[in-house]
Amino acid sequence: MPHGEQDALSTFHSITVRAEHKTLFPLLREGFDILAGSGTSLQSLLGEDLGLSGEVLDSACATVFLDGHPVDDLETARLRPGCRLALSGAMPGVCGITMRRHSPVGGMRSGIALADEAEEDDTPDAGEGSCRVLLFNLALNQAGPAFLEHGVLVEAARLLRVDPANVAGAELDGEAVEWSDLLRGLDPQRIVVVRTAA
Repeated sequence: MPHGEQDALSTFHSITVRAEHKTLFPLLREGFDILAGSGTSLQSLLGEDLGLSGEVLDSACATVFLDGHPVDDLETARLRPGCRLALSGAMPGVCGITMRRHSPVGGMRSGIALADEAEEDDTPDAGEGSCRVLLFNLALNQAGPAFLEHGVLVEAARLLRVDPANVAGAELDGEAVEWSDLLRGLDPQRIVVVRTAA
């Protein structure tokens, strides 16, 4: 994780949960936020920061939308503060085929596709901001674990959706804490960063 992003995350309560990734999937289903440097490419975020392999990117992220625009090139698509990123596996039907990255019929949606930013400065801006992420179908199962290991920002109230029977342990800001005590002690409206640990 970039140093600047670590500094930004330090302003939030940090919760580490020892549980299988799927135990925390309820936190991801309605979307979550991440912090990323403004101007960071999707390829850098997904491939380098999250460590997703090319195979996972091709399957779980076959369809990508950034601020409502279908994306073909992960290298030239760049994050901006407040942006919305949606990731999905290949969707069915003509619409699904059309919206897929590098679709042979992608020209049919050229009017709404994300504009090519290749000519812009490759250096990310110094500032950072939050990005809203939505994961669908294969993206939840294959990319969700990487986001959870990286750390996601959610309202503390959403931790109530986690089945405590599947939680082996937890830490709050580096200190071990009982799951029930953790839930009682947090303001439900507060934004917290949650990550998983083995």
